[in-house]
Amino acid sequence: MPVEKRGMKEIHIRRISRAEDEAPAPRRKIPSITPPDAKTGKRPGGSRMKWVIITLVVIFLIAGAGYIASTKFARANFTIVPKVIPVNVSGTFVAQPGKTAAKGALAYEVITIKGVASTTIPSTNGPVVSTKASGKIVLYNSYSTQSIRLIAGTRLSNTKGNIYRLAQTVVIPGYKQGAAMVPGSILTTVTADQPGQSYNMSKAESSDLYIVAYKGSSKYEKVYGRLSTDITGGFVGTKKITDPKQVASSTANLRAKLSESLFQEIKQKVPTGYILYDGARASVFSQPVIDGGTKTTAVVTINATVHGIILPKLSLVRSVAGAQSASLFGEFPYETPGLEELKLTFTNIKDFIADKPSAIVFQAKGNMKLEGTIPVDEIKAKLAGTPLKDTQDIFKSYGPVIQSASGELEPPWAKIPSDLSRISIKVEKP
Repeated sequence: MPVEKRGMKEIHIRRISRAEDEAPAPRRKIPSITPPDAKTGKRPGGSRMKWVIITLVVIFLIAGAGYIASTKFARANFTIVPKVIPVNVSGTFVAQPGKTAAKGALAYEVITIKGVASTTIPSTNGPVVSTKASGKIVLYNSYSTQSIRLIAGTRLSNTKGNIYRLAQTVVIPGYKQGAAMVPGSILTTVTADQPGQSYNMSKAESSDLYIVAYKGSSKYEKVYGRLSTDITGGFVGTKKITDPKQVASSTANLRAKLSESLFQEIKQKVPTGYILYDGARASVFSQPVIDGGTKTTAVVTINATVHGIILPKLSLVRSVAGAQSASLFGEFPYETPGLEELKLTFTNIKDFIADKPSAIVFQAKGNMKLEGTIPVDEIKAKLAGTPLKDTQDIFKSYGPVIQSASGELEPPWAKIPSDLSRISIKVEKP
């Protein structure tokens, strides 16, 4: 390169070739731009992106609504198997009168109904007669420990006002005091003060007899008479002549029909919690009264009193099934299928006296069950709104009456609904 010298400085000059002089400067890449649609003025790419976003939002809303709906309209279905204890009953048992039974003992109660029945039989008219009724009574003294003397002819009255007289003088012993007071008593005969059928009185419809002279005193209700036999024979009118066999047959039919009719009435009066078995009845009948009718017929009439012996179910179950079996249910209630079908035979029912109740002995045979009662509505209320995993704790609290329990949810991710109508509990007997 040539150097030009001018005094003390040197100037270097660099020549640039044309090729270098005309070389293009580096270029920046410019992005391509899609022109808007001539008709709509919208760019194609922007529209596509908008629809993608809208689609995602819609999917999200549908999924959320579906989840909420599935939870709100969820259903819960449970199956519960109650605890069941089979019991084979076979044995002899004793029931005590309710008023005197010891605590915890099987005690019975009595329902009493009275009735009258009559029928017509062939007869002929006999002589005209007038007779007074008579019968035996027991006089009781619960007034004093000293004896009481009553002379023959002493008047006694029933609740109807009919007067009867002692046939002989008697001395009633004084009462004895022990664990309980035992009245003194004596058997004697009374005769109606006047003739007539209205003085006839049967044990089946009897009322106590009270001494007229004692009325208004403290002795009146403590010295009294009670029928030992029917008071019969009172009659005024034409005596009917009948065939004894016809009377006996008609009387037997009347007794059977009247006893059954009154027993059915007793069944309708059994209170809740008690049970009445067919053999648990004691019937008392009057002697037949033959009267009335026409010249060729007579009316046979009898009175009856039927006593139904009822037993409390819970006490009966504890007796025949055993208290230990019943205690397995704790404080929870239980049912007793088969209890009504047990065969009970009352061995001393013929000795039953309503005025002097005593122990009743019976044999029981058959099969029954003790079955836990499931409180469905109560369990539903406790299950409402809880997760499925917590249900077992709820069911465990009912362990004394539940053998097993299972459940499922629709859909499976939901909680148990709070709406009780969407909770189903099926009790499945084992």
